[in-house]
Amino acid sequence: NKSFITFDGTGDYLLIPDSADWDFPGDFTIELWFNTDDINQQGMFWSHKAYGAATDGTGQCQFYLYNNNTFMWDVSSSGVYESITFDSRVIAKDVWHHIACVRSFGNWWKIFLDGVLQVTNTNDTSFNVSGEETTLSIGKYNNYAGHYYTGKMDGIRVSKGIARYTANFTPQTTPFVADSYTKLLIQSDFSEGGLGADHSGNYNYFTPTNLSAHDMMPDSPMNNFATINSLIKTYVTSTMSEGNLRFTGGSGWNAYVSTIGVSS
Repeated sequence: NKSFITFDGTGDYLLIPDSADWDFPGDFTIELWFNTDDINQQGMFWSHKAYGAATDGTGQCQFYLYNNNTFMWDVSSSGVYESITFDSRVIAKDVWHHIACVRSFGNWWKIFLDGVLQVTNTNDTSFNVSGEETTLSIGKYNNYAGHYYTGKMDGIRVSKGIARYTANFTPQTTPFVADSYTKLLIQSDFSEGGLGADHSGNYNYFTPTNLSAHDMMPDSPMNNFATINSLIKTYVTSTMSEGNLRFTGGSGWNAYVSTIGVSS
C-alpha cells in the first residue's frame, strides 16, 4: 500500500452499519497491520459488539490491546463468551506488525503476530458468531465512547469461510488482492478511495469520524520511506504530490532543488 491511517486516540474511528458480512458461523480470518508506541493502552482494533443493547453478546467479535499487557480477542454466541489472549509485551513499540485472528470451525481459535503463532484456544470452537445486530467500529469500542486506539493501521482484511493461516507463515508485504472469501479490504491509498474505502468489491465503505486526509500518510509497512523537501525553488513547471513528499519537475536554467530521500 502507499499509505496508512493514523488514529490519535482522542476520538478517531471508522464506522459502518451492520451487515451479514460481519456474521461468522464458520471459518473466518480478520487481519491487519498496525504500529503503535503504546502497547499498554486500551485501544480497539475491531469492535462488532452491541454494548448495552438487547443483542449484546449474541455474536460479538472484537480484538484490542488491554492495559494489563494483554492482547484480547473476544467472541460470543447466544450470550456465552470466550476470550483468546496473549501477552502483548512481545509487541515492539514503533514497529509495523501484522496481526491475524483466525477461527477453524470446530477445531481452534488462533492468533498470529508477524506470522508467528501466539496462542491456540480450543474452547467453544463451534460458536455461531452471528446476530449481534449493531454497527462495526475500527479504532474504538463500538456503541461506547471510549477505548480509542492510538497508532497506525493499514491493510485491513476480513475473510469469511476460510481460515487463511493454520501454522506459522510469512506475512504478505504487497497489497492484498480480493478473492471470493474477501468481505472487507481497506488499503487506505490516496488514489484508491482514501479513508475507509473498501476494495473487496462488496462496497462495505466506512464513515470516518475525526479523520481526514491529514490522517493518511504516504507510507506503509509495504513501502517505507521518508523524504525531506527542505528547500525547493524552480523556475520551470513542477508539481508536488503525495502530501508534498513527491516533487516532479523538469530541468532548466536557474533551477535548484534540495531533497533528501531515504527508502527501505
